[in-house]
Amino acid sequence: MSKSKARYTIPAGWIVAVAPSVVHYNSEIYENPLEFNPWRWEGKDLQSPGSKTLMVFGGGARQCIGSDLARLHLAVFIHHFVTTYDFSVVQECEICRVPFPFFTKDLVINISLKSPS
Repeated sequence: MSKSKARYTIPAGWIVAVAPSVVHYNSEIYENPLEFNPWRWEGKDLQSPGSKTLMVFGGGARQCIGSDLARLHLAVFIHHFVTTYDFSVVQECEICRVPFPFFTKDLVINISLKSPS
């Protein structure tokens, strides 16, 4: 992708917003961005202020102060969830990813305790 120094005029009164999740679908940063891959973040610049590869907690001076604690809680929860429970989709539904990911109808899943091995 070539980078240009194009100039745009933003009319008075317009609101300009960043949709951080869109960055996570950039195929120049992530190979197969629509494929589930929890390791896609490995080796990416995630901690420096102004990181443009992971923006779930904002960035720069206004980055969420609890981002590290949130990541720790999510890691612990996901570990226990996938090692303790079986889950399966009851009915298929599509995921729309523009501008933010959402399901086109309710996502219905079954969750049950795993059998002891």
